[in-house]
Amino acid sequence: MTYATKVLKEFLDSTQGDLEQVQKDYQAAKSGFEKAVEYFGENPKQTSPQSLFGIIARFSNTFKKAIEVGAKSN
Repeated sequence: MTYATKVLKEFLDSTQGDLEQVQKDYQAAKSGFEKAVEYFGENPKQTSPQSLFGIIARFSNTFKKAIEVGAKSN
């Protein structure tokens, strides 16, 4: 075994747990994103994170304006 092979094997062995955790975190984030997309009535297979956050921002801004209009009319 060459020195480079030994170093790379040690690196892989020492980072295997981190890689597995990143993969689990990715799956959890993906699942959470899909649930959020469905909650807002969108298709998870056709909606990107940028689109979802745009939808949420538009909803939030419209909701704030509706509250302001409602407060002015009282």
